[in-house]
Amino acid sequence: MKPWTISLGEGQLWRPAFRGSTYRLRCVRGRVWATRAGDGEDYILDPGATWEAGGEDGVLLEALTPAEIVVGPATAMPEAPSTPSPPRLGLYAAFAAVYLIWGSTYLAIHYAIQTLPPFLMAGARFFLSGLILALALLARGAPRPSRADWRGAAIVGVLLLAGGNGSVVWAQQRVPSGITAMLIATTPFWMIFLDRLSGGLRRISPLSALAALVGFAGVFVLLFPKGFGGMGAVPLVPALAILGAAFWWALGSTLSRFLRMPASPWWSTALQMLCGGAFLLVFGTLRGEWAGFEPARISAASAAAWLYLIFFGSIVGYSAYLWILRHSTPTRVSTYAFVNPIVALLLGWAVAGEALGPRTILAAALILPSVVVLIGGKEERRDRKVRGGKVGEGLDSSLEPT
Repeated sequence: MKPWTISLGEGQLWRPAFRGSTYRLRCVRGRVWATRAGDGEDYILDPGATWEAGGEDGVLLEALTPAEIVVGPATAMPEAPSTPSPPRLGLYAAFAAVYLIWGSTYLAIHYAIQTLPPFLMAGARFFLSGLILALALLARGAPRPSRADWRGAAIVGVLLLAGGNGSVVWAQQRVPSGITAMLIATTPFWMIFLDRLSGGLRRISPLSALAALVGFAGVFVLLFPKGFGGMGAVPLVPALAILGAAFWWALGSTLSRFLRMPASPWWSTALQMLCGGAFLLVFGTLRGEWAGFEPARISAASAAAWLYLIFFGSIVGYSAYLWILRHSTPTRVSTYAFVNPIVALLLGWAVAGEALGPRTILAAALILPSVVVLIGGKEERRDRKVRGGKVGEGLDSSLEPT
């Protein structure tokens, strides 16, 4: 039997049904996570690496990036070493960094905008973070991105950072940090609907549809009129702005699958930050934020929070996120979407004295489990092009992290 090629889109699963003989899989392009029930170990396949599996092994593979795999009888394909799994301690530390750092950015924004103009603060944060990353890449001799790479990164960066984060920093002037994080947790709801509209899904499963309805019921609890649970409702316009931020983030994430983006995730992050940050700086300037800005009135808390957002929220947080994307599965990485709001709620209550009453607890009990269901669910996908290759009929997909 001759070897054949399988193309997988990012986050796609493949469960091969080998019968009898031992087969060998070679990663030609991209990065693939693999496991087999026989040993329960995780393996990472980089380009050129090979891996053996038989009919009784219960094999499961997931593309960490768009990938191509050549499959054939073991006797017909030479062997090459696979990349060993990273140390568990390293993975735990990286996940903890993403959970705690990104969960704390809402509290940092709360303090940063107390004496800093919101859009100028966010724009300077992302532009400087992107500049630091870009200079580090150039210093290491990384190939420079093309004009087409810049164009795709600019579109995605403006949607994610200007539309998404810009709406958040504006709304947090009136909405507590923990509530903001809970409303942003609705991003997977928008992701699955946009994926359906873009032709990525044949259908939305009944369980996912129910989870989305329950999650939006939690949003309604937050917006319910005064008096419920002894707390006032969240201001409507800022709350809608945060829900809009979740939509812009989901739209940018969806479009990134179709637009040409830098091959290096580091360059992609740097360019998105540069373009999104520049847009926010221009927007803040047009809103007249410079007119009322007095550097002498910046508090120590705002300055410390701004620096924290640059070096920890952007550089360290994104670095940890990109690292675990390369060493874990998208489904596991996406758990930050429901851990971060819990961290933000607790920090807002413990540090900033934000109320944690029955309304907030009930909303969290509706929204966060819904996110778990949507991220963990598998939807039936159409046979379509996904960046690097054609997704085969019958392949499952996991919802990518936002």
